[in-house]
Amino acid sequence: MNECLVDETQVLSGGKPVDEQGARQVKFLKGPVPWPWLCAASSAGRSALAVGLAVHYLAGRRRSRTVALSHGVMEHLRISRQATYRALVALEEAGLVTVERGQGRAPRVTIQGRDDDDCNR
Repeated sequence: MNECLVDETQVLSGGKPVDEQGARQVKFLKGPVPWPWLCAASSAGRSALAVGLAVHYLAGRRRSRTVALSHGVMEHLRISRQATYRALVALEEAGLVTVERGQGRAPRVTIQGRDDDDCNR
């Protein structure tokens, strides 16, 4: 089973994630995620794109542009802590996110808008 589709809070039945009422639960990325944002994240590198998508996923779940990016979330995507930190720096440099860092704490990431459409259509 793909670990990316399983949430710790879900009950597993027959190998498929379900909630308490038996309805199938599938994780999804809540949009919209602006195309220019995706292009800029992609230009920042593979890990940066994956981290950016994880941040958007968490933002959709929390209904907030600011989220705590825990190591556990990135483990599901098989991205190391060091690669996550490098990717956050790349996303910051691209102007896609701002990051608040604290010792012993998960970084708090805020998604920034991207208005320019400089990628190929």
